[in-house]
Amino acid sequence: MLLLQRAVGVRAAGDEPPRAAEILIPLIVWSWAFELWLPCTAWGRPWCTADPWDVFYYSLGALGAAVFWRGWYGRAPTLRGVMLLHSPSS
Repeated sequence: MLLLQRAVGVRAAGDEPPRAAEILIPLIVWSWAFELWLPCTAWGRPWCTADPWDVFYYSLGALGAAVFWRGWYGRAPTLRGVMLLHSPSS
């Protein structure tokens, strides 16, 4: 999804963690598609059921992914400050 967002021009170039909008866009698109639109169509009705709890769990997954990406690809400013205070050169 992030690669698609980059190709369309919504995602900035670089390997930084996704910004909030880059996480919210797929969350809104998938929630709308699978919980509002598909269950109301003749094509999706036989295999799709609208469930608000799914949106809640999509959101939890997005939050978990955001926390993971921030921890994996970026350091919190407070951690850098602590490392600087305890460095041997201080």
